[in-house]
Amino acid sequence: MKLFMCVNYPIYNQAIGISKKIQSQIENFEKLGFEVTYSAYTEDSIIICCGKKRLLEKKYPSIIPRKLYSLFRKFWWLKTVKEYLMQSKEQFKVGFVRWGAVDRSLLDTLKVMEIGVARLLWIVMDTIRIIKEKLSKDFI
Repeated sequence: MKLFMCVNYPIYNQAIGISKKIQSQIENFEKLGFEVTYSAYTEDSIIICCGKKRLLEKKYPSIIPRKLYSLFRKFWWLKTVKEYLMQSKEQFKVGFVRWGAVDRSLLDTLKVMEIGVARLLWIVMDTIRIIKEKLSKDFI
């Protein structure tokens, strides 16, 4: 069964916690029998991968200074995911979105995921940690 993981993570740095966590999720989905296609980013591009194979790579525009990449990354990432899902001949049976707080870009991402995902959409959010941090700061 084909699964598309819509995740925005730094594939080039496996030493940081979020990369380890997402890589582990990919591996576990594969162990469960899913063929996993996922999004990620490198230091200079947004990529769509299946296993170790890069299916699509979009370099950041050269007119943008390198220091500003992180500001524009989410926009480029979502644009690349949308482009891939629209041009892909594959129909994914399952979609997986990993997100932080609820915001406008989450809604945009869910609309994009409707393009290429047929059945089920899982959303994993890190909102509880954000709420706990906010509450602990308010009560200190």
